[in-house]
Amino acid sequence: MSKRYLKSEEFFRLAIKKIPLASQTFSKSITQYPFGASPLFIESAKGAKVIDIDGNAFIDIVASLGAITIGYSDPGQNKAVRRQLRKGSIFSLPSRLEYEVADLISQIIPSAERVRFFKNGTDSTSGAIRLARAYTSRKHLITCGYHGWQDWYVAGTSKDLGVPKILKSFVHNVSYGEISEIERAIDNLKDDVAAIIIEPFTRNLPSLDYLSSLRRICTQKGIILIFDETVTGFRVSINGAQGLTGITPDLSCFGKGIANGYPLSALVGKKEIMELMSEVFLSGTFGGDTISLAAAKYTIEKYLKNDVAGALSRKGLYFKEQLNKSMSESSKEIFSLTGHPSWLFHNWRLPNEIDLNVIKTYFLQEILKKGVLALSTINVMYALTDKQIETCVFVYSNVINELSNNLNQDWAMNRLECEPIRPLFTIRNN
Repeated sequence: MSKRYLKSEEFFRLAIKKIPLASQTFSKSITQYPFGASPLFIESAKGAKVIDIDGNAFIDIVASLGAITIGYSDPGQNKAVRRQLRKGSIFSLPSRLEYEVADLISQIIPSAERVRFFKNGTDSTSGAIRLARAYTSRKHLITCGYHGWQDWYVAGTSKDLGVPKILKSFVHNVSYGEISEIERAIDNLKDDVAAIIIEPFTRNLPSLDYLSSLRRICTQKGIILIFDETVTGFRVSINGAQGLTGITPDLSCFGKGIANGYPLSALVGKKEIMELMSEVFLSGTFGGDTISLAAAKYTIEKYLKNDVAGALSRKGLYFKEQLNKSMSESSKEIFSLTGHPSWLFHNWRLPNEIDLNVIKTYFLQEILKKGVLALSTINVMYALTDKQIETCVFVYSNVINELSNNLNQDWAMNRLECEPIRPLFTIRNN
């Protein structure tokens, strides 16, 4: 048992008796964090700093899987939420906040002629798919990226236990950036494609030609183009990836950063599609939860006043530039950062004989010892200071330089203080 994470491990043994994986989320569980070499439970958070239940402090660049964009426990947001709490959280009729936040979103998101609120990203993507099928009277879906846990998407993944096998025939995954794959899929499906749903940015930034070709094909073929901006929305730009690229989808899905960590998502899109909701059943008791809406209103207004999205990009670019300066040339051969500066992906390039999970486990073990909480992306927060970035860069470069100098699986295995992680599900292969 680890002395550093003694309480985490003791509490895990208690929690696992009641909660599968001791977590509500795969990516917050021991499938991603090495048991014995990492914290397992957070006690509190402020700004870009978290403290685990053992009292260990970390600079957090996971940012609750990208849901935190401003920072933890933002004073202004806390005040806005407390003010709303005094009025109530949910009522027997809609509140004015539903309109106020929808109006704000419609002013900044190009595709948002109409807005509907949910709780999770999966809710909004699933709603988009149902609307697309209803609007087109077609069945098939082309997917690219990660879109949640509902049957319509998971049927096309390796994590499909419990999903009727017949649903596999309706889901068709394509590689990111490959228009030819999309064209072949459409031809094979003989005009029965209801929607193409895509994360517009991922570990590789798209060319405008790719997204504009996608928009053109969907328009020509009568296919609904859906941007899943659960991560990119309110992170890469206040207008989302669609604002940065100038490519407007038919429907868009937002979540995570929309309310800086409060449970809220939104499905937005063209009037003629969205108004089908009067006939398509998409309804939930807590979509109009005023606490999350108050948090979202504050978040969006702070973005507008402070150019939060621009700051996220600048901070991420600073992180990337400083890391490139700090890593040795041999380190740059095995590790790099790609993607939008506000959402940077780890890229490992290792010899075939080396198990990536062993290297990842050693990397996490060592950076956690030095007070940096990370996974496989760098999700920048507005609260992340230059000094904290420099600390993260120092820790990253030291561990990666050490790995590049001893690039041998036996070397890494002999230094592991736990079993290697074995993720159950890879959500993004592209």
